[in-house]
Order: sequence, then structure tokens, then C-alpha cells
Amino acid sequence: MFRCLLQTFLILLSTSGYCQKNERPFLLYLQNVNIAENYIINGSYDSAIVSYQAAFNLHKPLAVDIYNAFLVAKESKDRFAAEQFLWKLAGKGVGRSFFEKNRYINSYRNNSNWKKWLSKADSEKMKIRIANQEVISRIERISYSAENLYRIWVKSLEGKTGTKETDFELRLDEQNNSLIDSLLSIINQFGYPSEERIGVRIVNDTNILSEPVFSKIILRGYSKPNGIGGGTFDEILKNAIDSGFIKPFFFARMHDYKHYQNYTPYGTSFFTGLGGKIYYSDKDDISQIEENRRQIGLSSLLEYAKIVQYTLLNKGSSFIFDALFTIQDRLLDTEKDQLEYIQNHKEYVPANFE
Repeated sequence: MFRCLLQTFLILLSTSGYCQKNERPFLLYLQNVNIAENYIINGSYDSAIVSYQAAFNLHKPLAVDIYNAFLVAKESKDRFAAEQFLWKLAGKGVGRSFFEKNRYINSYRNNSNWKKWLSKADSEKMKIRIANQEVISRIERISYSAENLYRIWVKSLEGKTGTKETDFELRLDEQNNSLIDSLLSIINQFGYPSEERIGVRIVNDTNILSEPVFSKIILRGYSKPNGIGGGTFDEILKNAIDSGFIKPFFFARMHDYKHYQNYTPYGTSFFTGLGGKIYYSDKDDISQIEENRRQIGLSSLLEYAKIVQYTLLNKGSSFIFDALFTIQDRLLDTEKDQLEYIQNHKEYVPANFE
């Protein structure tokens, strides 16, 4: 009883304090999620639950955050909170299979609410698909084409030296621009394809991905110095953040990727292409980088560096952090190499990094 009262008090204190700052609701949501994630890596699960509850009271939550909150509650053996989060997750329309095949959720199959969760997860998924059948079909079609195109692109680069584009690559560019146009057409007609509109992205019925299914289309748009994505998708993605449709790391990742091609004022990390190493291309930029991160709801560089290290140290962790994208996109072969790199190059990370 006392614990519940304490949680309620902390939630009210958190929300009232933030509201006085007159910040955007989703930005406040992200700030609380960042706090929760840092509690997780420090092993303070009870405090993480409180921060997640505060976040979910501020803005409609994203599925990946609900899932992490559930895992925290499970780890801390807070059955009441775990059940609350499972109700929310079912309401996102993740589908019956996700509840049945995800081993952490399936461990609750003997709960008295189990059949109700399955029914809700399935019915909400069906509602989304029926209400948005056309946009979902079109998104799936162009995303499938983008995946195939990306594989062809990678294959064409194997063993290639120099930077001169071949006629074949130019044709791939044209096909990619066609996919970009198709995605823009969908967005113009239906609005940004949010979780509420096209559902939650589930892989192998067991894992939630916070990155949009059409991410490779946007990524290719940003990959050219004068690519169509650089100017076209900026406002779309910023509006998607403001509306609470996407995690800000996706927007930041696009711009940091573009930074290697030409300067962008939205730079937020300056990750190198090696391991989890974090460095600054110009130390005078640190304060601006930190402000850019704050503006879109990202944690500080120091906090993020710790999450990257936590993710490297805890291979197979059930928590889904954005740090996974940093690690998976890097060039080093193994987690061991990546971890050694970040530990042996302290000059490139904040001075108080531990």
C-alpha cells in the first residue's frame, strides 16, 4: 500500500514539475523514459517503474517503451505493474502470436487475465488492419521492394573499389527515388504511418522494433549529399517526433548518417564507424550537440554512452534500447571487439564516463 502511494506521489511530483516548464507533452514523455532507462542500467527497477508510469501519464506510449516497462516490472516481481503494462501492450494491437511466443510474456500464461490479453491483442490488431487496409498494404508493398533493392545494392558494392557510379547503380538510384516518391504519396494522403495507423512492427512474433518498417527508404534518401531525403523528410520526421509517432533516435540517426556526407545542423552524436566509440569531431560542438539532443528528447551523451556500454556488456539482454542500432550499424565484428574499443579509447568519450 505504501509503495503504491509513494509511486502515485512521485508521478504527480514529476508531472507537475515538468508541466511548469511548458514543454511539449511528447518531449516530457521522452525525458521520463530516458530517466527510466538509466534506472534500468543502474539496477534501480522500482524507480524505473515509477518513471515509466509518469511517462505514460503524460503521453500515449510507444509499444517498445511499454514492453521495456513490463520487463522491469517482471524483474522487480511487481505483479500489479506487470499486469497493467500487459493490458497496455495488448491495447497496441501487437497480436496474439506475440503474447504466445515471446517467452517473457508467455510466462504469464497462467494469469487469470491471459485469455483476455490474447483476445484484446488480436482484436486491436484486426481493428487497425481493417481501418487502415489500404495504407498498410501500400506500406508493406514498398517496404518489401526496398528490402530487395537494398540487398541488390549491397551485393553490387562487394569487391568494388573507387567511387564512380555504374549505370547499374544509377538505375538502382532511380528505383529508390521511385520508392521515396511512393512513400511521400502515402504520407501526403494518409499522414505519417504511426503505430496507431499501421500497427506495431513485430519480428518473428517475438521482438518489437521501434524503427519504422520503411526506414531503409528514408535512409537511402539521406545517403546522397544532395539526396531527396535531406530536405524532403526533415520536416516530416520532425513533425512525427512532435506528434509522438517515432522515437527521436531515428531522426537523429538519419542526420548523423548525413553528417558524414555534408554538414547538418541537427548533429546529435557524431558516432564513428567503429564499435560503440563516441567522439566529437570538434570539441567546441559539444554544447550544441547536447542542446540538439535535448531539443528532440534524447538523453545526454554521457547517459547514452553508458547505455551503449550496458548493451555491450549484457549481450542478449531482453531490454530494447536504441543503443542496439548504434552497435548493429558499426563495422567491428564482435561485441567483444566493440566493448574493448569503447573501454580503451576513453579520450573520445566524456571525461566522467565510467
